[in-house]
Amino acid sequence: MKNGMHRPSYSLEALLVLLDQHEQLIGTIEKEIYDNIGQVLCLVRIQLSCMDFENRGKAQEQVKESGILIARAIRDLRNLVKQAKGHEERISATR
Repeated sequence: MKNGMHRPSYSLEALLVLLDQHEQLIGTIEKEIYDNIGQVLCLVRIQLSCMDFENRGKAQEQVKESGILIARAIRDLRNLVKQAKGHEERISATR
């Protein structure tokens, strides 16, 4: 301790690297949500709005396909959350 001030335990360079990684992660998450999850959910919305209720078998198949797509979107969103949490843990470990 010099002049009553504590020396930071991290360098400016390390902080800049973490900031860059954080910005890259945010960009990846935005892209995945927009390009992947958003498109899947739009497709589900279209499928359900075009459902043929006159043909019960076809309607059931459309509901089943929509359920599969929704499950995929949920899985992808969970993976993004895990990725973000992992990044957050790496940042916390450097403090």
